[in-house]
Amino acid sequence: MLEINKLAPLNELENMSRRERKKQETRWRIYRAAMQLFTRQGFDEVKIEAICERADVSNASFFHHFSGKAALIGAYWDELKEKIRAALEDAGNVSSTEKLAIINAEVARSAKDTAAFTPQLFNAIASGDKTIDMEHIDTGITGTLTGIIREGQEAGEFNKSWHPEVVAVNLAASWILLPLAMRSADFPAEPHQEILNMTLAGLGADPARR
Repeated sequence: MLEINKLAPLNELENMSRRERKKQETRWRIYRAAMQLFTRQGFDEVKIEAICERADVSNASFFHHFSGKAALIGAYWDELKEKIRAALEDAGNVSSTEKLAIINAEVARSAKDTAAFTPQLFNAIASGDKTIDMEHIDTGITGTLTGIIREGQEAGEFNKSWHPEVVAVNLAASWILLPLAMRSADFPAEPHQEILNMTLAGLGADPARR
């Protein structure tokens, strides 16, 4: 049984008991309703009652699945990490440059959703919320980036003059800020590729290898 606030990967639902599958289907429905409302109205403007109405569940049901509205940010991060894990697994044996491009593409696709709760995401990271796990260089998305960069250096694909942990943190931090910056009319609409290209150039990699 998954603990409260946790979303089971969708491809695992069919292997659950009927009871557990129904619980997870309800949890996913609440989560998706919340993300739709956050994207349109912003995190602070959305009330739990509105999420429940859109998901067609009671307030009591909401708190059976999530400890509060802030827990939905952790669920979003869990979903993103699972998407990245699955995309890398599907890609198979590819270069470190290609792996970074795969992660960058997943993050870029999620940018619209992230912008709705970026300030809350920063607060969660600063508070040490373990469900976010963004700042740790050995775990989560940052840890995945660190491992890929280190692999690229060991394979001779990237130069070894940079600390992989610093590069990973720099790239992850830029991803968090980009959704807010993109709200400015003067900022490029799709900057994620530019950020990745700068990172690859610094690592001594050829972006054309993606």
